[in-house]
Amino acid sequence: VAVLAERALLRSLAGGCLAPIAALGSIQADGQLRLVAIVLSGNGKRRLAAEGVGTPDEAEPLGQRVAEDLARQGAIELIDAVRRG
Repeated sequence: VAVLAERALLRSLAGGCLAPIAALGSIQADGQLRLVAIVLSGNGKRRLAAEGVGTPDEAEPLGQRVAEDLARQGAIELIDAVRRG
């Protein structure tokens, strides 16, 4: 379920293998799924971070919610800038 959340985040941000995106999903001691994600600018000087918690059944919606938070912060623009070079 952690990988489902991570992949949903990457898909929502249209992140490929060259996009500066980090995502880590993990099951907490209380059974909740936690997703932490970071998007960096190409030079690493700008860092956007977001996280969320949900049930394991909510893995994909959790990934989408965290991606939406990053997008509101400007993640799409950072990712696009890296793609343009």
